[in-house]
Amino acid sequence: MTQQATTSNPDMARSPTHGGSNTAHAYYRPKIFFMIIIMLSIVSNTRVIRHLSLHSNSKTLQYYRLMARGNKSGSMYSNEYATVSVNEKTKRSSTPVFASSADLPLCSRDDIRVGSWQPVTLKSPPYVPRTVHLRCYPEDVYQQGFWNTYDWQPSSTDCSFASWDPDQFCRLLYRATILVIGDSLSWEHYRSLNHLLGNRGVHQSDQHQSKKFQGNVVYYVCPQHQTRLVFRRDDLLTNVSQAIFNEGTFPHVIVMNRGAHYKNDTVLLTDLREIIREIQAWQEECSLRSIKCHFFWRTSVPGHPQCNHSATSFSAPVNDIEKMEAMIADLSLYNNRTLEYHWFDYQHQNLLVEELLQHELLPPKPDTIISNENVLQILDAYYLNVLRPDEHRAHQGDCLHNCYPGKMDVYSRMLFHYLLQQRSQKDIGDLIAWQDKLFGNETRRHRSK
Repeated sequence: MTQQATTSNPDMARSPTHGGSNTAHAYYRPKIFFMIIIMLSIVSNTRVIRHLSLHSNSKTLQYYRLMARGNKSGSMYSNEYATVSVNEKTKRSSTPVFASSADLPLCSRDDIRVGSWQPVTLKSPPYVPRTVHLRCYPEDVYQQGFWNTYDWQPSSTDCSFASWDPDQFCRLLYRATILVIGDSLSWEHYRSLNHLLGNRGVHQSDQHQSKKFQGNVVYYVCPQHQTRLVFRRDDLLTNVSQAIFNEGTFPHVIVMNRGAHYKNDTVLLTDLREIIREIQAWQEECSLRSIKCHFFWRTSVPGHPQCNHSATSFSAPVNDIEKMEAMIADLSLYNNRTLEYHWFDYQHQNLLVEELLQHELLPPKPDTIISNENVLQILDAYYLNVLRPDEHRAHQGDCLHNCYPGKMDVYSRMLFHYLLQQRSQKDIGDLIAWQDKLFGNETRRHRSK
């Protein structure tokens, strides 16, 4: 068994190292043991390495996934990135890292959540999960040379909804850690994000091990493993502080959700107040480190009752929110088991949660220097995916969870869109500077070798 490295001020479990002064080749340097395994994996053409570390004192099972190579599939989402350059001039810039790809400003939240799903045809699926039961279609559909899917398009023509771009995403989150914490639907987002960034080695069992042992799942993605993706399975968000502070994976972006494991309004709001205190403690720690951190709350999307019945099944999106909400509210479509899921209460609780988050987290005065979006950003999963009664895992009788690739991929697109608006070159430089200061001695030792 291998004990995980710890620091008195936990952030990266592995020290960042970099090359020349103008070009950053940083990544989270694993222990020598991990580096040897990575080299062996490259020789044997193994893409992903799995390491388990059992903490004897806390009985917590930690997972680490290290990408040995980027994906070379040639698809439009391939994991072939350019080296990121961060010089002193760009470190000081407070302007957004990238402009919109169109001659239009980036859409606001209100713009994004009003729109429709439109059919598109890609040259190939963005990714294909290895786990067969997570797919909606037979193998030949994924190999046919094209991929029919749907793209979310806001109704507004006065703004642009950023297209998913893994290169730019990796630049925005250079040497950063993203924590996704929640239930199995949050796991869908986490796994999708890994796949979109080229990591094909995610194991479905990881989320169950995280829940059983109350540990973090960790993968490294992007060039030179520069960005860390962390997942914590915590259905009711009862161990948020542990996931943030006690696992050696201090996050700079948190994406959080609670809702599919129903509790009544009183219990939900009582629990949420404690969660808010934990998020505030994290935000204060970010301020002490002089780094910008980003908090996202994803709204809950209900299941679509009887999605596996031929009379009520769907093979395409339904761009009619009133129709979808009426169907979800129709109690005659539920049986004794599905009634217990309270899908008809999801949006009501989404609104309660958002109201409390805004009241407790957002600055009280509009003239404050703190940007509201940096303190709280809502990912409106509900308004987009309540329109997607199709592509549930209906072949398994599951009308809540979804097939891969699929509708959950839009969450990463929304995350990328908002980070484009919020994150600047200065923010990237501040994070690098803080890490170099914290791990300066080890960085210098690495350079001298």
